[in-house]
Amino acid sequence: LKREAEALRLTLLQKDFTQSVPKKRSFMPGSILQAEITKIESYGLVLSVKNAKNLTAVALKENMPEMKPEVGATQKCAILDYNAETGILDVSLHPELLEKHDEEPEVGTELQVLPALSKKSYCICWSRKPAAVVFAPPYAPSTWKFPVKTVLHSADAAKVILCPFPSKERNKSNQVPQIKRPEEELQPGSPVKMKIKSLRGLEVCCAAPVGLQGHLHATQLVDLGELGDDGVTPLDTVARKGTLEARILRMKRRAGEDKKAKIWHLELTCRPSLMGALGLKDSSEYESALVKWPILTEGMKVAAAVQSIQKSHLWMEVGSGIKGRVALLDCSTDLAALKSPGEHFHVGQVFTARVLRVKSAQKELDLSLLPTKQSRSIARLSKIQDGATAAILQLPGKQWGAAHVTELFDVWAKNPQQRLKVGTYYEVAILDGGEGGEGGE
Repeated sequence: LKREAEALRLTLLQKDFTQSVPKKRSFMPGSILQAEITKIESYGLVLSVKNAKNLTAVALKENMPEMKPEVGATQKCAILDYNAETGILDVSLHPELLEKHDEEPEVGTELQVLPALSKKSYCICWSRKPAAVVFAPPYAPSTWKFPVKTVLHSADAAKVILCPFPSKERNKSNQVPQIKRPEEELQPGSPVKMKIKSLRGLEVCCAAPVGLQGHLHATQLVDLGELGDDGVTPLDTVARKGTLEARILRMKRRAGEDKKAKIWHLELTCRPSLMGALGLKDSSEYESALVKWPILTEGMKVAAAVQSIQKSHLWMEVGSGIKGRVALLDCSTDLAALKSPGEHFHVGQVFTARVLRVKSAQKELDLSLLPTKQSRSIARLSKIQDGATAAILQLPGKQWGAAHVTELFDVWAKNPQQRLKVGTYYEVAILDGGEGGEGGE
């Protein structure tokens, strides 16, 4: 730790913090100067330093308190960094740095620092108490969790702080352990840490040494809810880089490209209910959580992720390579959602669905996102006819309903059948539900 801090200190000693034209002037970090606001940009403020030509000061939003700046106003600034080649002065407007302090912090002083700027060869932080501008290695912003406690290493003009850990260890949290004998060390339910490689469609693809390929489907990121619940987008919470901790649902061994090496393909889960201690659940519970064609039955509840949105239906995946169709009537009880499904659903949303019909041999699957019994529903008018039964309507769940002529409109409406239009969605109240897929009223 001290070697890295000392190397940075020596580097900063060679950095030029002075302006020689028109006269020699020092711009050491932490010193205070007066500047005039010349521009207000989306990223912060541009200021003109008094009595200094060809010099521009920049204060980023993150280095400013909440304020209402005005062009032409004079502002006290604390210097963060100076680039003599470009004539750019990075400054902070935080009031803690703008007060005069009689005593400077000594070597060994404990500081709680916050980020200010990130440069190629170093980063700049600042502390409130004691007030100070300090320098740290360039990787600090990506590895520290601010605010972070540290110690002042040097009290030179450009102060340097110690790092919480050396550069060699900064990526240790992203390392994954080697599993040399997967067939002996792993089984369904075993915890595993893998490196995230990519996001393909509705799957997170991972890898771990030696020869392990992981596949995490979007439906394995959330627990089953209730039918009719709003959808969630769990893939948005998955980092595109880094590591992933999961549990194994299934292991399959396949030959590699050279036919000698064996590649293990792991089906993974991150469902909260399955991420507890292994001793609390049997391995068979993890195997049963993996959706396969043979286990799908009518009425079964499954997690389903939106794969694509069509005008008349949604395609949803309940597992890797297992796709089902959801008719618009089975998507929502909101009439606006049925008229414009693309505005209410998006790819990656995960819902709790119910299996309506399944033919495993033909790979056919129909799903519904709605509860089984409803007193009110959205129906699509299929047929208008004369007589007492005036309208035949298609209902959710592959059911049909018939409406008596007296149930179409209020009693004073004349020629109620002429007010209807085939193919239109209507909100209906279900008076009597049929059984076994037969029609209701």
